[in-house]
Amino acid sequence: MKIAIHPLTADPTAAWRELSQHQKVVKINTKLPTTEAPSDKLRVVCMSDTHSLTPFIKFDVPAGDVFIHAGDFTKCGSLQEVIEFNNWIGNLPHKHKIVIAGNHELSFDPTFTHPFSVHTSGDHQKHTGTSILDDIPTLGMSKDTLAEAIKTTNIKDYLTNCIYLEDSEIMVNGIKIYGTPWSRRLMLYWCTSRMCRITVDGAESR
Repeated sequence: MKIAIHPLTADPTAAWRELSQHQKVVKINTKLPTTEAPSDKLRVVCMSDTHSLTPFIKFDVPAGDVFIHAGDFTKCGSLQEVIEFNNWIGNLPHKHKIVIAGNHELSFDPTFTHPFSVHTSGDHQKHTGTSILDDIPTLGMSKDTLAEAIKTTNIKDYLTNCIYLEDSEIMVNGIKIYGTPWSRRLMLYWCTSRMCRITVDGAESR
């Protein structure tokens, strides 16, 4: 199957405005399963926005065949946060564990880590000479913490206990799962130039 490139692909914010007109949100109220999944069923568990707070989760992560973390597993993508998350997800019993970066994972975004960025005093600079970090709300974190986070190179290599998807897909039991960390621009939230989306055989989760 060939997927056509959207004409607004270079402007994710404009693309989202157009695509959102046709999006539907369906809320499903259901109880957690208490029995094993039938052999002909695939049970998927999806979480997001844990922001390095997994040690404080007060509930058991539901059992399933596939575990998906759909972004924002850290506060800013620091090395220590990524290592701790990798250790946590490594202890989950799910056979397939899939992770997609969110807009808080700054160290995963080439906007901040691109090797050709200009550095001044350890801080990334835009062509205007002002820090690229000036455009990001700190959410209670110091600018030094953010600057240190984006210094880490090859951060994705530290996710050894899961499958990391970035504009890529994986086939699990005949089902295609596609992950990409694109985010639309929001004035009050951290944001890269990418829109976070998971597509499972045409069905989206955001």
